Amino acid sequence: GQQRPAGSPAKLQVYVVPFSHLDLFWAGTREECLTRGNRIIARAVQIAEQHPEFKFLIESNNFLANFAETHSGSPELAELQRLIKEGRIEISPNWADIFQNMPDGEVETRNLIYGKEYARTVFGVNPRIIHPGDIPGFDSQYPQMLTKADIPFMVMSRMGPPDKALFDWSSPDGSKVLVWNELHGYGWGVHLGFHHDWTEKDTARLRTELDEAHKIFPGPIYIPWGVDLWGPTDKLVTNVDALNRNFEGAHFILATPQNFFQALERPSPLPDLSGEVPMSSGILSVTSP
Repeated sequence: GQQRPAGSPAKLQVYVVPFSHLDLFWAGTREECLTRGNRIIARAVQIAEQHPEFKFLIESNNFLANFAETHSGSPELAELQRLIKEGRIEISPNWADIFQNMPDGEVETRNLIYGKEYARTVFGVNPRIIHPGDIPGFDSQYPQMLTKADIPFMVMSRMGPPDKALFDWSSPDGSKVLVWNELHGYGWGVHLGFHHDWTEKDTARLRTELDEAHKIFPGPIYIPWGVDLWGPTDKLVTNVDALNRNFEGAHFILATPQNFFQALERPSPLPDLSGEVPMSSGILSVTSP
């Protein structure tokens, strides 16, 4: 069960967000990667049909468009459209995961415009949370681009400050987006082993890393599950269910990024960070407590 029973003690809420980092050319040609993406999306739809509590994030719309075009008129596409409208499968507002420190500003802007337009016209949704998986650097004006594209939330998967989980990120013009920083990277859930037969050793590691994360941020915790071109597994469902029966002090919820941000309550004061994140290394600077 996903919901905490009425009257039970408050527990740390842990949002497990299944996704796949949809990376072109990383594991083969463009066509091979897109074909792999089709299999990943089809598997997510299949698991969602079998398990109503399952959620999934499709992090870039170029892979989504390939699935839609190659499944035109099919029951699989109709089911995907239904799951997206219901919010059980979430799509991102960008067209592709692209580096920020290499292309110019127009390329970055068009990436958001094309992604938003596709989501609205083809799937009838307005995604407002971006998850640039595995992107190793960020431009200081990115919050401005996101704000103008009606994207107020971001999940930073790499290069964020190691001692902050939730913060406002400000552009030079004063635009701000609310950012969740994936403290252990976008592969945290894979590292923890949510996809394999769960062991007592896994439980001990999960407890240690949740305790560390809770010291950094007292509210709900976001655990992404996914790495490059991995498909989801129904083990995610059975392991989360088992943890909710056996793991003391925390409640686990299969979720989308939107579910997580909807559950957040902004602490006050919230760190306000600004500046560029260079591709090789670098930390955003704190401009106010």
